[in-house]
Amino acid sequence: MIEVSAGIISRPDGHLLVCQRGEGRKNAHLWEFPGGKREAGESAADCLRRELLEELSLPVRNVRAVYEDEAQGIHFTFLRGETEAEPVPTEHEAVRFLPARALLTLPFCPADTEVARALALNAPPLRHFFWDFDGTLMDT
Repeated sequence: MIEVSAGIISRPDGHLLVCQRGEGRKNAHLWEFPGGKREAGESAADCLRRELLEELSLPVRNVRAVYEDEAQGIHFTFLRGETEAEPVPTEHEAVRFLPARALLTLPFCPADTEVARALALNAPPLRHFFWDFDGTLMDT
């Protein structure tokens, strides 16, 4: 079975990191939580730290496992982590730090969809909101 680590990485403002998969890759143009395949003898946390440095030049701290799932012969470990640095994408089309509720607006890879939905729906309640002229939900 393939072992994969995926990061739910937050900044001090609580916004979460999501990455858009590049052209020519499986699930191209869909969004995902960054991470990758574990190497032999590597822990899930060490894998996530390595992958984030390789793919995004992004150091993270306080890495801890929060959820595990299996699908199509792949075992996923989702880990929370924190950073104050800005990612530098090398493999992704785009990277964004978004408030948790905004995750509902993006098309995610199948393996990340339920985690994104759970994070968005368990976000703190909105205090105020209104619709912008282009139909975008604005919150405060």
